[in-house]
This record gives sequence, structure tokens and C-alpha cells, in this order.
Amino acid sequence: LGYRPPYDFPAMLDFLRGRALPGVETVGPDSYARVIAGEGGAPHGWLRISTWPDERRGEEHALKLELHAAQPSRLLSITGRLRRMFDLDADPDAIGAVLSHDARLAPLLAKRPGLRIPSGWDGFEIAVRAILGQQVSVAAARTFAARIAQRFGEALATGAAAHGLSHLFPGPARLADADLASIGLTRARAQAGLGRGLAR
Repeated sequence: LGYRPPYDFPAMLDFLRGRALPGVETVGPDSYARVIAGEGGAPHGWLRISTWPDERRGEEHALKLELHAAQPSRLLSITGRLRRMFDLDADPDAIGAVLSHDARLAPLLAKRPGLRIPSGWDGFEIAVRAILGQQVSVAAARTFAARIAQRFGEALATGAAAHGLSHLFPGPARLADADLASIGLTRARAQAGLGRGLAR
């Protein structure tokens, strides 16, 4: 997956590491991996995106993508999601040319070149985690989201798990009637944003 340099991949991984859901995502020193849903009855799989050693890529700037059990027809969709998630289509030269005119931003640009805006893999998952994160710490929101994944998510088939991955984050249909108060949410919060309301 190509990108325009500079690109601060370690900073992106640091952001994701503090929010990674056990069993759904793992973040290593130079990689990010997660479970992805199968479609049309296909088994769930996983992906891993990591640095690509310079000696193998020469002057080309790219990240390495590995896919397991992903249908070939989904390759464009998967790479598109990853490009958005890791902000790989940003043009740092164009951004820097504009922001460097601001006296307050110019030194920050020089200090942290290659910073990108992280996103998430799935819109519904992002929405659930945003609701869980209201008025609590990042760590607490992560704990609630991990409980949801473990209790209501689908487990990977035996032999398909790798990199510490084991569960698919549940989609709207699986959470529509879920008892979210059972994971420690207040009943008011569980009924206000998640469950049937958000699943619609």
C-alpha cells in the first residue's frame, strides 16, 4: 500500500495500540492486525499491515498487507478501507504548504513530520466505540468495547486465528437485542445509544 512520504507509521501505531480491542485487534512494534468479516457465508479472516523493509522496496514508500481467508473480490474494498484508516492518500507536501503559513503550526510541522489522521476499520464499530467513550476514559471505553466483542462477537473458526486474534466485532444485527447492561453499562446508556437504537 503506497503512500507519499513522510509518513509517521510509528505514531499511527501508538494511537491504535492504546485503543486496540483484545481478540479483535493487535498492535505490534511495527504492525497492526485485525479480524475481518467474511461475506456470503465465507469464513471470517484477518489482515495484517506492517512496515516493508527498505532493502526489499528500494525507494518505493509502501506498507505491506497480508490477508488470510479474504475473498479476491473484496481486495479493492479492503485496501480502500485501509487507505482511509491509515490516511495513506494524504499529500503531506500540500498540507505542509498551507499549514506552514501559520506561525503557531509551522514549528509543530517541523517537529512532527508525517503525522496522519487515524480512523477506524468499520463505521458501525466506530459509532459504538464513540458512544462507549462518552464521559469515560479511553481505557474504560476500550474495556467496554472488548467486553462487547467477547460476549457478542463471533469467534474465528479453529485454526483460523493468528496474531492473538479470535473474535469479530459484532455488527448491528447481533447487537440489536443484546443485553448491553450485562457488560457493565448503565441501563440508561445501553438503551439510549446502543442496542436497537444504534442498530437501526
